Amino acid sequence: MSRRPASSGQRSTSAGNSARLLSLVTAGEMTIIVLILCRLFVPAEGVEQGNTLWIACSWLVLGAVCLWMKARSGTGLSVSFGVADGAVGLLIGGQLISAACVLLGTGDKRAALNCLWEWLSLGVTWGLLKGVIHKTTFQRLLTSVLLISVIALSVLGLWQHVVWYPQQSRDLTDLFRLHDARISGQTLSASEQARLNTLRSQWGSDVLMMEEGGRQMLLARTRDSREPIGRFALANTFAALLLLGWFLSADLLRQLISSRQNRMRLLFGIVAFGLVTICLLLTKSRTAVVGLILSIGLLVLKFVLQPGPYRKTFLRWGGGGIAAVILLGIAVTLFGGLDREVLSEAPKSLEYRMEYWKATVQMILDHPIWGVGPGNFRQHYYAYKLPGASEEILDPHNMVLESWATGGILSFAGLILLVIPWGLRGWFSPLLPDDANPPSEEKEASTDGLFPAAVLIGMGTFTLILMEEWLFEGFFDQSLCGIAAGWMAILFFGFRKIFPLFQFSFPASLAAATAILIHLLGAGGFGMPAVLQLILILILMTTLPHPAFLTIPPQGVMVGSVLLAGMFVGGIWTGLVPVVSSQSLIEQARQESMTYHSAYDAMSRLNRATQTDDLSATPYRDLAQLHFAQWQTQFQDASDLFQLGVEALQQAIARDPRSPKDYRSLSEWWQKRYERTQNRDDAIAALQAAQRAVELYPNDSRMQRQLAIAAQIADEPAIAQQASRTALQLDDINRQRGHVDKFLTESQRQELLKIQGE
Repeated sequence: MSRRPASSGQRSTSAGNSARLLSLVTAGEMTIIVLILCRLFVPAEGVEQGNTLWIACSWLVLGAVCLWMKARSGTGLSVSFGVADGAVGLLIGGQLISAACVLLGTGDKRAALNCLWEWLSLGVTWGLLKGVIHKTTFQRLLTSVLLISVIALSVLGLWQHVVWYPQQSRDLTDLFRLHDARISGQTLSASEQARLNTLRSQWGSDVLMMEEGGRQMLLARTRDSREPIGRFALANTFAALLLLGWFLSADLLRQLISSRQNRMRLLFGIVAFGLVTICLLLTKSRTAVVGLILSIGLLVLKFVLQPGPYRKTFLRWGGGGIAAVILLGIAVTLFGGLDREVLSEAPKSLEYRMEYWKATVQMILDHPIWGVGPGNFRQHYYAYKLPGASEEILDPHNMVLESWATGGILSFAGLILLVIPWGLRGWFSPLLPDDANPPSEEKEASTDGLFPAAVLIGMGTFTLILMEEWLFEGFFDQSLCGIAAGWMAILFFGFRKIFPLFQFSFPASLAAATAILIHLLGAGGFGMPAVLQLILILILMTTLPHPAFLTIPPQGVMVGSVLLAGMFVGGIWTGLVPVVSSQSLIEQARQESMTYHSAYDAMSRLNRATQTDDLSATPYRDLAQLHFAQWQTQFQDASDLFQLGVEALQQAIARDPRSPKDYRSLSEWWQKRYERTQNRDDAIAALQAAQRAVELYPNDSRMQRQLAIAAQIADEPAIAQQASRTALQLDDINRQRGHVDKFLTESQRQELLKIQGE
């Protein structure tokens, strides 16, 4: 039966034995919480690029150390197994097998390998949490620091809405203006050059390498949208965390009122709840709000159908929660935080998602067993993207479809077996009195030791992230220092006296998990460990532990420790070191080429990057672009430079073989070569590359336009006319739907009409 496992019969009630509970919160348990929090303060969307590999490797080495210590103790390891364990094994195993298929076959092997280490780390996370999640002290400490983190990030989100977005819009506008002026040969003043250098350092080189449509889209986002994103890159990802924070803060407020706390504690609870609610509404995440309302409705229904001494209490709190969301929503709207488009654009948003899902279903039908592999969804999605679909998405915005598309049928089966039995047990099991009653005042002294542990956890989390950024990424994050200061302030001045009183109740944790799962049925994020770990935590918290059925002897435990240590070394050797080293060299090369216009130094760094990370296509792409740019500056043919560029781009294609944009670039380069040489072989090469680009991405107007041009110079009029007709049709659809970043220019449209003979 699924219910809150830490019942009164399982808790220690002796104040004398638990006067100093800090001794019961071991260093290993605090490290587990530190690694959980680390994922909340770094961009969760950088999994495929390897930006969070350091956290994955940390989980692997922590698992190895814990098993080693267990083996050294000589007691062996008691193992329990239930449906949830098997489901998690299938879910993760499917992703690992699919990643192995990419590594042994074709696809973006760097992304697949990065994701493989991340999925392995989630398995370790599940195993370590199973051993400690049912300890009352651990559970209170974990949920308390999670709430503190969400409150701190909510404050950050409000600052982003009011201050950060307008500043970002101004900075981006200046960056593009000054960079384009510099590229065009204009002379910048000393102050303008200093401003450009500052903005380059702040934004990096990726934004400057965007196409014009991508630039316009980014500018429009910062100018017209002000959705808080916390430390993530997308508002929907942040909304998943805020959903957990909403139920944590609501449950805290309920307990504070029910136990008749003093005004200062009650004021803190009200402020915390208000901050999280307002920030959640400002994300404008429709799927998150739907998940919130439906989960509250299910909670109210559960108490209607299941009588008990606390039935009226939760009915009242369920209605109060909905009323609070509505009232705060009205207030946010009146102050301009929300607008009519949040509701009026909902049908369009649903229509877009239906397009994503239709394309993904077709992808699944073509790859039903093993899927396309983690980190490889977008490359395959290009071929299935419907005409007029809004985005080149990284995931299908539906966790069920994503699990099958990327991890095959095993991963899909694991997700279903994990969620459905848990949901049925949780929502239909009877509640016990301890599930809803707030902790009593007599527990205040018994849990006083949790506060020093929370201080150490906060210090450890932010120190670890700052060290990673300084050592691996080469910068000192001042903004994170401000967040750390705010986190500590909330802990010291707001939560210090509330620690002994707060325990996340079973109904609230059940509703929180349900809300996040509903949210993920319409939003991306399932494949991000930062989001998935929240689901795993809540499922473990709301499921009774199974009795041990097997005890592994110390020798077997030591073997497990060695295996995890080997995985850690593998993650460092094949993931973290090459990714970090290559990314550093690539960024240095981009700075060399854009800031100092030193192509030789940039090429040297990129060549080193290709040797450092031979699985990544990125350094080869940059190297190809540099060679081609050098070739364009030559008045003569300079075939050697051109050939070097083509060879580098072909190396990139070999490492990311389903990238249509690489083939389009290759076609454009052969077209430029033909314009110089008038050699038909060059025209044929341009046509062949363009045909492959269209094969990989048929419903893109830019791909079709390039095919039309390449076919024309190759003297293939039938192909040219068909491609130009398709390109114009796709552009008309994009214009009807307002996809500004995909518009063809007027001159490009006229060029296509001329090919058609109009």
